Amino acid sequence: MSEVNSGERQNTSSAGKKGSDGRVRVIREGVASYLPDIDNDETNEWIESFDGLLERSGPNRARYLMLRLLERAGERRVALPSLTSTDYVNTIPTENEPWFPGDESMERRYRAWIRWNAAIMVHRAQRPG
Repeated sequence: MSEVNSGERQNTSSAGKKGSDGRVRVIREGVASYLPDIDNDETNEWIESFDGLLERSGPNRARYLMLRLLERAGERRVALPSLTSTDYVNTIPTENEPWFPGDESMERRYRAWIRWNAAIMVHRAQRPG
């Protein structure tokens, strides 16, 4: 990650970089896949247009436009990878994680209380008068 002028963080991963075979690496849900670039000229025009927008209107306008395009792609049912990311990393190795992350006996008691409460509510609702 590196800093940009607006103080926002910019992702500098290799996602979206073109390989030697002309295919673009896209990371979807943690799995890298490669999409062929079937129209290199059009791709370059889009990239140049985005770079021009960024220079002319700044990162806020570029961010808005990208979010709007993603929204439109969703409306048109274009399958896109999830863009969720976090700076946090799980520091507990999976072999050291507990089988159940809570107190099982207490969880059973909570479920019993909820079932009892539901049963009483149904009983009271069925009372005449």
